[in-house]
Amino acid sequence: MGLLNRIFRRRKPAEETEQALQQGELDKQTATDFIEEYPPEEQLTVEGKPQSVKEHYLKVIHMYGLSDVDDVQSELETGNIVIADIIALKKDGGFSIELKRAVEQMRGIVKVNNGDIAQLSERYIILTPAGIKIWRRSGESSGNI
Repeated sequence: MGLLNRIFRRRKPAEETEQALQQGELDKQTATDFIEEYPPEEQLTVEGKPQSVKEHYLKVIHMYGLSDVDDVQSELETGNIVIADIIALKKDGGFSIELKRAVEQMRGIVKVNNGDIAQLSERYIILTPAGIKIWRRSGESSGNI
């Protein structure tokens, strides 16, 4: 039986599988290939009780001023990864004081929350919550941040 057929075949209830094994229609390897899957919103704990799994997102926040730093902070505290679009803070293509303050505040937020920060390009900065680190090549700094 091909791999795709094994993946997409209809799963038989336990009684039907047991009967097929007894009648020789199914080999033991095929019968043990089934894996119990739980809905994505639930997983079992050690005690066997269902526990909900919280979803995390990758969000883009367009920075228009220092007030948008609060949005970045709240997203990081909920466990989301943030890509900050800083192009609107760059006045006349340069590095404005407001942009410098916003980056310093975001750097402080990330440090307090044990996250990470790096510049992706002239336009984007990525910020991660605790437990998620940004991979860098050895000897590579975090960009201009």
